Amino acid sequence: MNLPRSVEGYYGAPYVFMSGQQDLCAGGPDAWAQWLKDFVAAGAQTVVVRFDGPDQFGHPERCAQEVLPRLA
Repeated sequence: MNLPRSVEGYYGAPYVFMSGQQDLCAGGPDAWAQWLKDFVAAGAQTVVVRFDGPDQFGHPERCAQEVLPRLA
């Protein structure tokens, strides 16, 4: 997946602008888990996650199965 192109297509705004407005993560389950752990370590109690890509309905299930167990 090309993250800049995907972000621009999803939000209809330049990647440079969007990456300054919100944090973005791309990668496998280990990268996602570390990304979420960093938010928690910084004091976050609630994190809103949006999934982008061709499998919009499969991403939440995959996150629950592959990412959330790495947070324990």
